[in-house]
Amino acid sequence: MRQQLQLLLLIALVVALGFAGYHVLFGSGPGFELVVVSATDATAKIEGESRVELVAGTVIPVDTRLETGLNGQALLQYGDNAELVVLDRTTIQVTGADPTGLRVELESGTVSARVRQGATPLRVSNRGRSIGATDADFTVMVGARGPMSAATTRGSATVVGVDGTRQLEPSTALHIDQNNKATALPVAETLLFEVEWPDARLTRESSVEVTGTTDPYATVTLGVGPEAVSVRADRDGRFRALVPLLEGDNDIELRARDATGREASRRQALNRDTTAPVIEAAEVVWGQ
Repeated sequence: MRQQLQLLLLIALVVALGFAGYHVLFGSGPGFELVVVSATDATAKIEGESRVELVAGTVIPVDTRLETGLNGQALLQYGDNAELVVLDRTTIQVTGADPTGLRVELESGTVSARVRQGATPLRVSNRGRSIGATDADFTVMVGARGPMSAATTRGSATVVGVDGTRQLEPSTALHIDQNNKATALPVAETLLFEVEWPDARLTRESSVEVTGTTDPYATVTLGVGPEAVSVRADRDGRFRALVPLLEGDNDIELRARDATGREASRRQALNRDTTAPVIEAAEVVWGQ
């Protein structure tokens, strides 16, 4: 009798462990949910459903498309040891969230990942290229036309789909052009940001062209509010943009952000005056 009881307990234990192991390997329990910690000006859309505003506590399922606005940001938590920060003007698609890790497709914009030891892999992809890690902090930027940049601030990340597989070490930024050609450069102590303003501070035109130099593929935002213009620097760090002007004084702000998350800003006052010049009447004496 005692042996039979021990056998039954052993069978129950095996069944319980098997059930738990199945859910760990194949289930979608809380440990493998992508949850919103905080969000501002961020929306999510699942295929076939309407778009909804993100709020704290929202669970993001696979195949969700997430977007942030001009001043938006979303902090997402995956398990106990991984976070993904979706910065402003960014669009991502969640392609996987299971025991093999969190996978997102970065369509455009910037995301920063914080992955601590013990976490499942977190991978950010774009057009067959991907950056991933299990114990690192890294940032990935993607432009609308295809250039991609990545950098780590802690730990190393694995790069796949770019000239084979490589490791991205701290203090190094990887820049990938539209032709999938990669260039690794050391991260400078300060972010280069030189702006070439137009010579004339007074203009009648509705916009002015501003050019300059910054980090390769960095994002440069010109102006503030709904009229702000966002462009990407090229592989040499050059950028060019038309800045819309309102009538009167315009205090133009330019902000640059590179793949490491560093930012720099410049300001310049320009004046648009479309008022026609006043022509004083001249006295005319006929007959002389």
